[in-house]
Amino acid sequence: MRRHWLRALVGLCMLGLAAPTWAAPIVIVGDATFLVESFDTPLAGPGSYSIRSQPFDPTDPDDPNPNPETFEILDFAFSFAGHSFDETDVTACECQFTPEGDAVAVTFEFDDGAVSWGLSWNFSDGNFGFLFDDGVVFVSGTSENGEISGAGDFNFFIVPAPVPEPGTLALLGLGLLGLGLTRRRAN
Repeated sequence: MRRHWLRALVGLCMLGLAAPTWAAPIVIVGDATFLVESFDTPLAGPGSYSIRSQPFDPTDPDDPNPNPETFEILDFAFSFAGHSFDETDVTACECQFTPEGDAVAVTFEFDDGAVSWGLSWNFSDGNFGFLFDDGVVFVSGTSENGEISGAGDFNFFIVPAPVPEPGTLALLGLGLLGLGLTRRRAN
């Protein structure tokens, strides 16, 4: 009897030491600081954001890109024309990346009940667009047409998706084995 649980214990420990051979999913994280300027109606405002994609596997042909609608907004701050916004005001964040993690486009829509906004950066052609409407002032345009600017410092990184370490799985297995053995002895 003792030999069986000892073999199980050694097997679980060996499982915990074995390195996984599969590719772990990845996550894209990004952050930016930016300044939005309107030239026709001279207004300007600073902003920043931090985002993170859901885990995805770029080597899987059925999952080559992170889903544009599944980016989590970790932080968002923006001030413009006397209004300030944070991540609770964001109603949509659509982010498009290549399988290698290069940004193609990042778009935010947000609304605090008094003002609706849209900010969109297209990294493939360098175009920026925004829409601001507070019921009194309406400003929209694109950098392509020379009406506005949305320049900033944008950073995007690929990081491994958090997965349990093999040692953690082994400890979990040992704990379950121990519970099973103590339960068995109690009966």
